[in-house]
Amino acid sequence: MDHGNVARPQRVPPVSLVFFLSGASALIFETSWFHVMGIVLGSSVWSAAAVLTAFMSGLAIGNGVMAARGHRLGNLVRTYVVIELAIAFSGVLVIFLSPVLTPLIGGLLSRYTESHAWLNLTRFLIACCFLLAPTVAMGMTLPVLQKLLHSRHPDFVQALGRLYGWNTIGAVCGALAAEFLLIHYLGIKSAALAAAMCNFTAALILLRGSGGQDNVSAAQPDLAGFIRSTGRFLVAPCIAGLLLLALEIVWFRCLLLLNIGSSIIFAIMLATVLSGIGLGGLLVSRFRFRPASRDRLLIYLPPVAALFVTLGYYLYSFLYASHFTGGVDYPGFIAFSLLLMLPTCIVSGILFPLYGDKLYAQLPDETRAAGALTLANTLGAALGSGLATFWLLPACGLENSLFLLALGYFIAVVPMITGGRGLRVFLKQIAAPAAMLLLAVAVFPFGAMARTHFAYSADKFPKAKLVMVREGLNETSRYYEFTKFGKPIKHRLVTNAYSMSGTDFQALRYMKLFVYLPHVLHQNIHKVLQISYGVGNTAEAVVSLASVERFDVVDISADILKYSYIIHDASGRYPLRDPRTHAHIEDGRFFLQTTGEKYDLITAEPPPPKQAGVVNLYTQEYFGLIRSRLNPNGLASYWLPLHSVTEHDSLAIIKAFCLAFEDCSLWLGGGLDFILLGSNGGIRPQTAESFARPWSGPLAPELAAIGVETPAQLGPLFVADADMLDRLSMQAAPVTDNFPHRISPDSKHGLNNFSKFYESLLDIRRRRQAFAASPYVRQIFPAPVRVEAMRDFHYENLLAGRITEGRYVHLDSYFWEELTNVLTKTHLKVLPLLMLDSSPREQRIIDAVGYATDPEARLAYAKRLLCERKYKESARMLEQYIDGKGGFEKEAAQSRLYMLARALAGHPAEFPVAADDKAAVQFRNWFLIRFGSSRKL
Repeated sequence: MDHGNVARPQRVPPVSLVFFLSGASALIFETSWFHVMGIVLGSSVWSAAAVLTAFMSGLAIGNGVMAARGHRLGNLVRTYVVIELAIAFSGVLVIFLSPVLTPLIGGLLSRYTESHAWLNLTRFLIACCFLLAPTVAMGMTLPVLQKLLHSRHPDFVQALGRLYGWNTIGAVCGALAAEFLLIHYLGIKSAALAAAMCNFTAALILLRGSGGQDNVSAAQPDLAGFIRSTGRFLVAPCIAGLLLLALEIVWFRCLLLLNIGSSIIFAIMLATVLSGIGLGGLLVSRFRFRPASRDRLLIYLPPVAALFVTLGYYLYSFLYASHFTGGVDYPGFIAFSLLLMLPTCIVSGILFPLYGDKLYAQLPDETRAAGALTLANTLGAALGSGLATFWLLPACGLENSLFLLALGYFIAVVPMITGGRGLRVFLKQIAAPAAMLLLAVAVFPFGAMARTHFAYSADKFPKAKLVMVREGLNETSRYYEFTKFGKPIKHRLVTNAYSMSGTDFQALRYMKLFVYLPHVLHQNIHKVLQISYGVGNTAEAVVSLASVERFDVVDISADILKYSYIIHDASGRYPLRDPRTHAHIEDGRFFLQTTGEKYDLITAEPPPPKQAGVVNLYTQEYFGLIRSRLNPNGLASYWLPLHSVTEHDSLAIIKAFCLAFEDCSLWLGGGLDFILLGSNGGIRPQTAESFARPWSGPLAPELAAIGVETPAQLGPLFVADADMLDRLSMQAAPVTDNFPHRISPDSKHGLNNFSKFYESLLDIRRRRQAFAASPYVRQIFPAPVRVEAMRDFHYENLLAGRITEGRYVHLDSYFWEELTNVLTKTHLKVLPLLMLDSSPREQRIIDAVGYATDPEARLAYAKRLLCERKYKESARMLEQYIDGKGGFEKEAAQSRLYMLARALAGHPAEFPVAADDKAAVQFRNWFLIRFGSSRKL
C-alpha cells in the first residue's frame, strides 16, 4: 500500500482530547487498583506480579477481541461511548467492592498458604476477577478510536502516533494527578470517582463532537490469512514491549539506589517512562515518512535504543559514584530519571506506530491492525515484567540485566529484514544494526555497579567493610561490618538507598524492647508473631524467652532471612534455627488476613512508613486486624520512627493505633525510635515481686545489656498514656486504607527540621510528671517500682543524651560530675560504660580476645573496671595506658579519667595544667571542689 501520497486530513472530532482523558483515567484507576489490590492480595513481589499480569492480560484480551471482531463494528462512536462507560462503572466497582470482599478472599487464600504455586495462581485468578472487566474495556479503546480517526485522517501511522502519544501523555497527567492531588486530598475512593468522570467526559466529548453517528463501512478480511501474512511482523512489537517493561523494572531498581522508594518516587519514574513513550508517538504524528524511510527506521531504531541504554547507564553510574552517593533531592532525581530512561522510551514511542503501519500494510483494516499491534506489544510487556522480576535481577543483577536487555534490541531487528530477499540483501541490511549493537557492547561500562557500591560505602560507612551485596526479588541489599579489636562489633543493613537496620547499641535497645517491655508487663507470652525481620535483633529477644512455645516470623524478603547469618555470626544466636521458629515469606498484612492463629504478642518493625506500599502496615484497619489476632490480654508493640516522619504523619499514625487499641501508650525506645503499645483487653496488674522476676533469672544479662538493669528503669521509658495521646492527636485524622497519604509520601520535606512536638515528647520533666500522674502507670507498675522509677528519670536522660540527637535532649550539667554521681549513687554499669564511649558488645569482644596485646583494648577494659567500681585496678591500667602513649600531657582525656579513678579509690591527686587549656582548668577546678587533693603527681 502506498503511503507516500495522502489526502489532506479532514476535520476530525477532538479525538486527541478524548484519548488524553482516557489515558488519564486509566492511570488514576491503575494507581488506585494497585493500592487496594496490595491490601487484598498483599504487597509482596508475587502479589504485584499477579496484579500486573492480570492488568496486562485484560488489555491484551481487549485488543485481541478488536483484532478478531473489530471489523464488524458499525457505529464507532456509540461503541466507544459504551466502552468508556464500562471502564468507569467496573473500575469504580473494583475500588468499592475490595474492602467488603477482603475478609472473604483472605479465608479463601488461607487454604493455599502452604503452597506458593497454588497461592500465586489463586492470587492471579482473583486479580483477574477484579480487573478483567475494566482492563478488557481499556484494551478496546485504541483500536476503536484508530478506526474512527483514520476514517478522517488517511495516514495510518500519523493517526496511530497521534492517538498513542496523547493517550500516553494523558496517562502521565493521570499518574501525577493521582499521586499529588486526588489520593492525597480526596482519598482512594474519590480518586476512582474522578477517574470515572474522565471516562464520562471523554464519552460526552466524542458523542457531541462527532454529531452522534459515525457509520463506517467495514471490509471482511480473512483473520487466518491475516495471521499468516503478518505473524512475523507481530514478533518485533512483542519484543519491543518485553524489552521496555523489563528495562523499566531494572531502571527503577537502579534509581531506588538514589532515594527512598516512596510513592512520589515511583510516580516520577513512571511519568518519565510514559512521557518518553508519549513524546515518541507525537513525533511520529508530526512527520510524514516515505515507506522506505519507515522500513529503515524499523531496522535502525532498535540499535539506537540499545546505545541509549548503554549511554544512560554509563552517565548514571558515573554521576552517582562521583557526586550523589548520599542521595538526591527531587529535581536531581528527575534529572537522573530523564537521563537514564527518557531517550530509550522516546525511541520505543516512535517504534510503536511504525510497527502498526507495517501491520496495516499487510491488512488494511484499522481496527484489526491496531488491535493486533497492541495485543502483541502488551503480551510482550507482561512477559518482560516477569522476566526482569523473577529471573534477570535475581540471577544476573542490575548491570548484567541492562546489558542483556540492550542486546535484546538486536532480536527486534531480525523480523523486519528477513523474508525472501536473499542472503546478500539480508547481510547488507543487517550490517549497520549489527555494527551499532557491537558498539553498544564495546562501550558498555562493565563494573560500574560495583564502583557505585564502593563509592556509597566510602561515603556513608568509611570505617566499615562491605561484606555482601545481594540483588534480589525485592531489593538490593548491602551488608556492612564494623570491627573492633579484630572482631565484628556491629553491622548495618542497607536496602536500596535506605539504611534499614543495624546492631549498634541504640538499635539493639529499642528492637529488643519490642519484646522485653511486653514480656515484663505480661510474663505469660507463649505465642509470638514478628512482622519484618530486619537484622534479627527482635527475633533474638523472642527466642531468649523460655516461655515462648511458637514463634512466627513474617518478612516480605526471602533474602533478608537467608542472609541473616551474617548478623547472627557476631552474636552466636540464630533465631531462625530455633525449633520454635516458623518463617513465612509474605506480606505481614496478608499473613494476618489469612492466618487463624492467635498470639500473646504481635510485634512489628516494618520498613519506614514513607516507602511505597508500607503505609498499608500503618492504617487504622490494619491495627484493628492486629488486635483481632491477639489472645485476650495479648499485647502489640509497634515501631514509630519519628525520625522518618513529620509531626503530622506521627499524629496520624498515633490516632490510627489508638482507635484500634483504647489503652494505647507510647514508650521511648532509643533516640527518636518510639514504641506504640496496645493490648486486647487490658494489662493485668502485678505485684512488685512478679514484676521484678525477669531480673532474677537468665534474662537479667539481656536486659542489662540494653541499659535496663533494674525494674525501675522501665519507668522512665514511659512517654504518654491513652488520655494524653488522645489530646495530642485530637485534631489529627487517622491513617486509613482510603486515605494513605495522611502519611505524606514526601520522603524529604520537613524530616530534618526541628520539631517542638518531638522535643516535648522527649522532655524529661514532662515525662516524669506524666508518669507520676497517669492512672495507666499506676495500674501496670507496682508502687515500689514507681517510687524508684521517679529517681531513675535523670539517669535515663543521661542515656538518651548519649544515643539521641542532641537537638532534642540537652545535657547542661558537667559530664564529670554526672559520671561521678552515676558511679557513686547507683549500681548501674551500662550507663557509665556508654558515657565513656564503650558498650556491652565491645566488652564481650575483649572477653573473647583479651586485652594484653592491644593498648586500646586495655583502655576499654579499664573503663569496664571503673564501671564495676574496681577503682584501684582501673587506675592502674589507665596509668599503664597513659605511660604507653607518652605521658599525661599527650593523653589529656584519659588522664582525667585516671584522676577520677584514683579519687574514687580514695587517693585523689592533682597535676599542673597549662593556664590556656580551658577544658583542663575547668576539670581541675571541679576536681578540687569535688575531691580536694593530697599530693601532686
